[in-house]
Amino acid sequence: SSGKSFIKFSWSKIFKASFIKSGEINFDSRLKYGEDSVFNFESLIRAERLVFSKDSIYSYRTRNDSASQKIDKTFDMNFFRQIELNCVIRDEIYKKYSIRDDECYYESKGGFVLEKLLVFDLVKKIYKTESKNKYRVFRKIASSGLIQDSFKSYDINKAKRKGLDWVMLWAVKHRLYFLGHLTCKYAFKNKRRRLK
Repeated sequence: SSGKSFIKFSWSKIFKASFIKSGEINFDSRLKYGEDSVFNFESLIRAERLVFSKDSIYSYRTRNDSASQKIDKTFDMNFFRQIELNCVIRDEIYKKYSIRDDECYYESKGGFVLEKLLVFDLVKKIYKTESKNKYRVFRKIASSGLIQDSFKSYDINKAKRKGLDWVMLWAVKHRLYFLGHLTCKYAFKNKRRRLK
């Protein structure tokens, strides 16, 4: 797995049963999205030893009726609420098991929230679906504590590219939500590749 997706999925990992049982690590029943990443995050923090293998020992098969293949026609605000809860739980785990408060954790989290979740996941779900009131939904998410707090720990000028996605982030950071909305609307209307 690549660095960005390593923690995301449980299917690419093997855990000792004794480790899982003794540590009482379980999938959080409050989460409907991203439960794998929280489970993996806690497991990796608590593990004493990790072993990496390049061998392909997993066979993957997709079904057209699976949850991962489902395409939402409208944006579901519950999806965002789940993301917020996911981040809260991760922070709790980090604070519980970390030896010190590491700025790298919060910078990494901020970058993930802004560049991955907001730019690629949330914006895409809002502007590439048939959702109505796109501006209202965009503003509600962009003004949330999760998004605004992420700007405190992550400098968007570190982003590798400075296309329309950077303009949108800059607008959201400065609470110019309508400018951010127009940027997203323009990007998807003209099929630009910056905001995917």
